[in-house]
Amino acid sequence: MGSANPLFLWLEGVVYLPPAWRIPFHTAITHVKFVRAEAFHRRGHAYFDLGQYHRAIGDYDLAIQLKSDHPFAFIDRGVAYSELGQHQRAIQDYDQAIRLKPDFAVAFHDRGIAYNRLRQYRRAIEDFSRAIELDPQEPLNYARRGDQYAELGQHQPAIDDFNRAIQLNPNDPLAYHRRGSQYAELGQDERAIQDYDEAIRLEPYDALTYELRGQARQKLGDQSGAQSDFSKAKALRRK
Repeated sequence: MGSANPLFLWLEGVVYLPPAWRIPFHTAITHVKFVRAEAFHRRGHAYFDLGQYHRAIGDYDLAIQLKSDHPFAFIDRGVAYSELGQHQRAIQDYDQAIRLKPDFAVAFHDRGIAYNRLRQYRRAIEDFSRAIELDPQEPLNYARRGDQYAELGQHQPAIDDFNRAIQLNPNDPLAYHRRGSQYAELGQDERAIQDYDEAIRLEPYDALTYELRGQARQKLGDQSGAQSDFSKAKALRRK
């Protein structure tokens, strides 16, 4: 009981504690540091959720000072830096998280996002590909990599990734939206409309999807359908 509870750890050596409860002082200190580090880490989460990114970073700093081998604190501090637009500093934190935990798929995923925001799409593809190797059942890894291929004008690889993302999560409207956009780029407007239809069914309040479907309908000569979509997009943007 005592050895599992940090509040009792400092009592090692006190004669009235049963021998089974006694552990060395250095072990107690290690446990106390971990508990304090995790407290700062969790408070950092709370600040992050409130949009107070500087305060979140301050708490992640304290967590890392107490436990320098805490990969999750590095990841979360990196995300906070990214929210502040400091993507290079975020990448440094993701690098450290990966050094500490080389099989950390989330670290590769998040670093890929940072590279995307720096317009380093090929480096982002490398990171999302590694994230896929480590966690092949996570649809976001495929969707994110598809976005990078799309940025590079590599439409078919992007479609292939969106296909896989949809197979893993058929209820993601963004995956249909993104795949539809790639079909539109290839001039396959009927297939694009099918994807926009599904995206709208799943998320009926996204103005951009209506606008893109309207453009595809217009290309196919469906002026009435196009105007209906453009009107709907305009109405949604007013809200």
